[in-house]
Amino acid sequence: MSFKGKAGLIIAAGVAAAAVFSLPIVPSSWAKATVVKPMTGLVRHQLQEDYQGTPQNIRFQNEAKQAVLTVDANEEGYFTSKAIKSRFPFNYFAVEWRNRSANKKEARKLIKVEVRTSVDGKKWTAWQAAEPDEFSHPGQEEVYSNLVFADRANYVQYRVELEGKAKVQPRVKDIRIFFVNSRDGKKVEEKKSVWETLFDSAEAAVNKPNVVSRANWGADESLRYDSNNQEVWPREYRTVTHMVVHHSATSNSDTDYESTIRAIYAFHAKPKDQGGRGWGDIAYNALIAPNGTIYEGRKGKDGDILTEGVVGGHAYSFNYGTFGVSMIGNYNEKPLASQARASLVKLLAYEAGYWNIDPTAKKDFVRNYEYNDPNVPKVDYNLPTLTGHGLLPRASTSCPGAYIKPELQNGNLAADVKQAMQTSENVKRLDGANRFAVSANVSKEIDSLGSASDTVVIARGDLYTDALSGGPLAGKTDSPILLTSTSSLPMEIKEEITRRKPAKAIILGGTGSVSTDVESQLKSLGVNTVERIDGPNRFAVSASVAEKVMTESTNDTAIIASGLTFPDALSVSGVAGKNGMPILLVSTDKIPAEIQSFIDKHPEITKYVIVGGPATVSDTVKTSLANSGKSVTRISGANRFEVGVNIANYFNLNPATTVFARGDNFADALSGGPLASATGAPILLTPSTRLDSSVESYLQTHQAKLDKAYILGGVYSVSPEVEYKISSYVQ
Repeated sequence: MSFKGKAGLIIAAGVAAAAVFSLPIVPSSWAKATVVKPMTGLVRHQLQEDYQGTPQNIRFQNEAKQAVLTVDANEEGYFTSKAIKSRFPFNYFAVEWRNRSANKKEARKLIKVEVRTSVDGKKWTAWQAAEPDEFSHPGQEEVYSNLVFADRANYVQYRVELEGKAKVQPRVKDIRIFFVNSRDGKKVEEKKSVWETLFDSAEAAVNKPNVVSRANWGADESLRYDSNNQEVWPREYRTVTHMVVHHSATSNSDTDYESTIRAIYAFHAKPKDQGGRGWGDIAYNALIAPNGTIYEGRKGKDGDILTEGVVGGHAYSFNYGTFGVSMIGNYNEKPLASQARASLVKLLAYEAGYWNIDPTAKKDFVRNYEYNDPNVPKVDYNLPTLTGHGLLPRASTSCPGAYIKPELQNGNLAADVKQAMQTSENVKRLDGANRFAVSANVSKEIDSLGSASDTVVIARGDLYTDALSGGPLAGKTDSPILLTSTSSLPMEIKEEITRRKPAKAIILGGTGSVSTDVESQLKSLGVNTVERIDGPNRFAVSASVAEKVMTESTNDTAIIASGLTFPDALSVSGVAGKNGMPILLVSTDKIPAEIQSFIDKHPEITKYVIVGGPATVSDTVKTSLANSGKSVTRISGANRFEVGVNIANYFNLNPATTVFARGDNFADALSGGPLASATGAPILLTPSTRLDSSVESYLQTHQAKLDKAYILGGVYSVSPEVEYKISSYVQ
């Protein structure tokens, strides 16, 4: 980290931003941001009387009234502190000390610090090394350890080991313990939703991968300012030519990743006299958790997320012109999880595409700004454009860890990033701040495909019952399904209606599902005609929607699906909409009276296709249809995922475009039927974190035909690992 000799602002011009990903910026399940005020504390040992503990072969020297711990030549010495109690339970801490040796670089190797923690001061953890962090250069006097995970401990002990050599005398003073509780600090919930706060900037960010904003991981922005309300580290922007991978070297056992990031942020941002690094912000541009979630790091432009080119502080003498991403965890100890690697590839592919970087190439790193370190050249020649912190010239750190470094050295990671740049344009995620935003974004995508309509279908977003039947109606009118809350139109839907300017809206369900207030809001937005299709129950609504679908239709086929669960009806909604086949909802063992009445009124429908196994639509229902002289076919499977595959195969759907949605949650998938209808695509359901074997087999079989894929929902709906897997099959 260096704040010396900063040049003036350089505006990057003429950079062609390749649209590598078309993905919104926050997961669909989030609505509000919560600021977490971290609790921090500092214990400092400077005077000899501060060093209460057990010395062994340790000599204390006096230097400017401060005690210096040292040891004689060819001797080993130890100092073990007494138990140190924090003012509050802490989940992370760091040890800091001053290396006062004449030969600091060599003495660094002769100084070892170990720590242990306790909840009650009696039962202690095992001793573990407090290794110098990746920013502590061997020649520096100030040394900071990595953050050590403590899991709400109250006590800490440290042990210093010094090894004297004939020509090198290790000398240590000013030992400090920085405590942080990044979990239990005061929480302040913002009054406005994240989407409301960011709506104006969202359009500029739609090509970015899914990134959890600083607001959503609970960043306390006051840490960036001094007592005069001035930024400690003013923001600057540069053209990026190289990308650097780090690891945080934090515990692999802590799965509260946002708390970990807040601890790192506090450690980096807090003033030195409070035990922090004193930088005024987190050093990394981005961080990635083991589960694949990408988090925003260094603060960029106000109202923006992951601002391009904002200068970080992640690699000494390489900050101006690099993008630094840190993998959360210690990758000297374990391999990188596949979902984390998938997100790393995706993020680096986006950055490389934005800045026109070939991740497999080498390029000179030029310092076209003022600096005052004579050991740093003006140019580092032939530097890989994608590298690790410890692989940079003059670096002396194991970062990003023994399990990540080889992938950077052998070029495997760079090759995957380059491949992702070439293929990811064909995998598009339609996400949003919530299910309403997802439906609005699906609507925009349908519009962009040339399926513009003057009609929209409105359905309640927190229940699937009415929307399940709406796919064929939306397909018939080339309309999107826009989701709403019961009492009012969400802001995202208002914006989309204002953009589309529909003349007509069809509401599915009674006023208990979609209130009359929503009708009034639609009219106030300029919708001239508002029609409602309702009924006393979901089956009656289904029958009434089916009547609309069959108006002036020559179709002879209808779909039978369970009205008590959603997956099978969702999977068939696209092909039903494209072919004008109504979806009739039934109970498990019975055809409801409203549906039977529809069947009796439409003898022209001679073919019925049941989707789902006997557990969802029983053979009793099948027999009842067959006994009335109808042709009845069942499409089933071992699970909901295989049912979707079998639907695609039964109707011989063209897999050139395929829509993917999470199979155990309907929120994001409800709007997908009209998109599948518009593109002629199958809808394949997937578990959140992996592809089902039946879906993967389908993709393998049809890989030569796969040109484009849509993913509905954010990374918590369909994980980055699944997205990366899908990308590997799309041409």
